[in-house]
Amino acid sequence: MIGLIVPANLKYAPYVQQYLRCCQKEGVETEIISWNKFGMEEESAHVFQCRVQTSKRDLFYGIGRFFTWVRFAGFAKGICKKKKYDKLILFTAQLGVFLEPFLVKQYPGKYLLDIRDDSPIVHLLQNRLNQVVNHAAEIVVSSPDFDFWESDRKGCLCHNAEEDAAANALDSQPRPWSKGRYRIISMGDLGGFELNRRLVEALGNDRRFSLLYIGRGNIEKNKLEEFSRTRGFDRVTFCGSYEKKDVYETYQKHGDFVNIIREKNRFNHYALPNKLYEGTIAGLPVITLKGNLSLTRMVRQYSLGIVLDEMPESGLGDVLEKSIESMDFIAYCQGRQEFLKMLTRDQKLFQSMLKSFIAG
Repeated sequence: MIGLIVPANLKYAPYVQQYLRCCQKEGVETEIISWNKFGMEEESAHVFQCRVQTSKRDLFYGIGRFFTWVRFAGFAKGICKKKKYDKLILFTAQLGVFLEPFLVKQYPGKYLLDIRDDSPIVHLLQNRLNQVVNHAAEIVVSSPDFDFWESDRKGCLCHNAEEDAAANALDSQPRPWSKGRYRIISMGDLGGFELNRRLVEALGNDRRFSLLYIGRGNIEKNKLEEFSRTRGFDRVTFCGSYEKKDVYETYQKHGDFVNIIREKNRFNHYALPNKLYEGTIAGLPVITLKGNLSLTRMVRQYSLGIVLDEMPESGLGDVLEKSIESMDFIAYCQGRQEFLKMLTRDQKLFQSMLKSFIAG
């Protein structure tokens, strides 16, 4: 039996399904240990019940999160000792560093570490990260630029995309965007309050644009919604949670462009967010900011949308309209096809590696 340790609600960790499907195809039994961060119903065999506050960044928050990670790692370790899994698949580098002594001693060469983001904890415990990487059977990364451990070991790339959805999208044709009326949609995490506040302030009453935010409420989203309401913006709409199965249809029905405007910081620098994959599969160009290095490079390499050099204090609507009008629809369609082909190739390589790990 293989144990999968997921420090998240499964609803917000769709990449876990790729592992479960592969294990099922290979006839290998699995159990999931998950962390119920949002007080939702979980279908895991073992659930760590501890709600966390999101979108708050101060010293007390950081200290609290650190010790909550310690508690979750202890919970997962206790389950692993009791169940005696043959192998482990664990997600996030943070979990890896907290479980490092246990993994190196009890599961050397018998665990796969899947790294989906960067974190201050990882750099604080760099030696532990190095050890957990060196003793892993396989390392998986969601961005080609994730390599923040001190060795030459390379990770196998597994994109934040559904393999079947990417393959099926190859047969679909995006629709041309209408001139003069542009619907900009954001689904899931906000990406940062301040940048979106400036976006809402600039476009909130601009008849050329409409902004739609869909996703679970948190401090930042609630704050942005309150800002929009008190300012009386009539071109901004907020909606609640959505079902994962409806994501592509929702993009296509309600959007022309995908908002991936994110804070410029070291932890976004090399990440490739879900919105890039979801929007591109749905056939919508993206709008992002220069400064998120990996995202910017991918968008430019495959002509997947607009990269703004900055968020101007005034005239953002004019800048956006000019950028949209200068886009080449044919170049977008061709770049999207190449991007989807790349995803399909990379996901097949990942599946091959995973099968070998499961069978080994």
